[in-house]
Order: sequence, then structure tokens, then C-alpha cells
Amino acid sequence: MVTYCEGSGCRRKMILESFGEEFPVRECKKTCDACKHPNQVAQCLEELMTTSSRRHNSSRIFINSSNDKTNEGQYSEFWNRNEDGSNSDEEISDSDDDTEAARSLAGPKLSKKLGLDEKLVLLERAEEKYNEMNKQV
Repeated sequence: MVTYCEGSGCRRKMILESFGEEFPVRECKKTCDACKHPNQVAQCLEELMTTSSRRHNSSRIFINSSNDKTNEGQYSEFWNRNEDGSNSDEEISDSDDDTEAARSLAGPKLSKKLGLDEKLVLLERAEEKYNEMNKQV
């Protein structure tokens, strides 16, 4: 199924072979989208892969986005590589604007992830208690 979705070969051949039928590509005669418009299918697959990689690497993009050297070596308001590590109150932002911006970019996935993590912690605790009770009996 993954090959069908991510591949650019004859889709009719893939479907028929998944049911055990042998089917030569030449018999398709451009009846599937991959044979009829191979360039369009390849372009759509490339866009899909690009979009998918952007979604999976979004946190990496946010982390590396500070590599833009627009302020002569100062990479962000939180980290200045030209200083020796002293942190005054002026260097660190105490506003909640950055947190709100990050939450709005993350959208509902952030809250879903936190909910899942909490559920996993609760399940782990329940499992530990269950194992302790079974050892005592």
C-alpha cells in the first residue's frame, strides 16, 4: 500500500498484483493516472514529500531559525554568542508573547500531545500499582 501511495509506477498493475493477478504494464494503455500523466504524478508526489518533511521537521526549523545572522552575531534575544555567559535581566525576555506565539503555531496538536503524555503517565502508574499488588498476593 505504501508503494502504491508513494510510488509513481503503474497503479493498475499494483492494484491487480495485490490481488494476485499478473499484469504487464504495457496492458494498462494509459488507463491509470500514473501512466496517463507521469509528470503530474511525480510532481504531486514531490510536493507531498516536501510538505510531509516540513511537518516532521517543524521543531527543528524553529530551533535552527535563530541561525540567521541579522544582528551581527546575536542569534536571538535569549542567546548572544559574543558574551561570556553573564545573564542580566535585560537579556532575558519575561513576556508571554513568545509563549502565546509558539502555542498558536503548534495549534491543537500541542494540547493533544500533552493529553497523551498525561494518559501515558497515568497508565504507567496504574501498571506499577498493579504489579506491586500482584507481587504482594
